[in-house]
Amino acid sequence: PRLHIMALDLACRNADLNSRAAGAARAYATAISDHPDADNQIGWMLLNRCTDDAEALKAARTLVLRAESAIPQAGALRGAILNSRALYEYRIGNLDEAIEFQKKAEETFRQAELRPGAVDAQRKLLYYRTAKELQGKK
Repeated sequence: PRLHIMALDLACRNADLNSRAAGAARAYATAISDHPDADNQIGWMLLNRCTDDAEALKAARTLVLRAESAIPQAGALRGAILNSRALYEYRIGNLDEAIEFQKKAEETFRQAELRPGAVDAQRKLLYYRTAKELQGKK
């Protein structure tokens, strides 16, 4: 998985290669299974670095959902996956869902006694809540 992550990182950062990121993510998803951490990392990367690519959004969804289904309800990786799920929901305009997943991420980090993760999740939660508030003020 490490080489796939590095290749996708390069594709996402290079304007000439960016359009290939979604295809590379799909190839990874087909070739490699049972790596929820890598699935989540690649999904997060696509959500953050290929923000205007519809195919990258679809690939991110596939990977984040696959990671989510493979991880139990506790621990740092579960919190990171919930962060990714919240970001995915935000990207597709589901602010209520983004808020709910971010609350779950914060609680997961808190239960795992991972204060930096909980603080980061709180910051993201505030962002999503603010987006929701501003959405209502159109």
